[in-house]
Amino acid sequence: MKYFILLALGTFLLTSCSKQAAPPMKQESKITVKKNDTAWESEGVYASYNVDDDLVHVMSGKDNESFTISFKKGSIPVNGIMKDFSSGVTIAPYKASAVISDSYMLDTTKANQLKILIIDNPEKRVAGDFTLYLKRNKQNSSQEINVFKGRFDVRYEPFSLK
Repeated sequence: MKYFILLALGTFLLTSCSKQAAPPMKQESKITVKKNDTAWESEGVYASYNVDDDLVHVMSGKDNESFTISFKKGSIPVNGIMKDFSSGVTIAPYKASAVISDSYMLDTTKANQLKILIIDNPEKRVAGDFTLYLKRNKQNSSQEINVFKGRFDVRYEPFSLK
């Protein structure tokens, strides 16, 4: 009888003491980019959402290069393929410089593509695939084109200027 009571008490303690479920971990923002078919290792990614203009800005950087994609959050079609968006790269003469020495903008004669895969408003998260043809923005220079391909999965920070 003593063993039965100990066994019953042990079973009760083991079944009644359950661990609390850990809250789900929020996924960190990330971006993977290939520039001209070579891995472009970014130093991080940041996204913001301008509530006033309904614009999402995804920004990343490497050394003295800053890469940006912007699109209207409220105009994402059902298939996710964005028709109206902007993208560009600015280059500074050295890292952390406020001066822009060169820039690249979307080449509208090429088949640029931005497809939004996920837009999760409660989690403030957006993910997408892109293929972008960016041409040099300097006048009287060669029409150098860089191809940026990749994917982002970022959490955005909303802000308002009003």
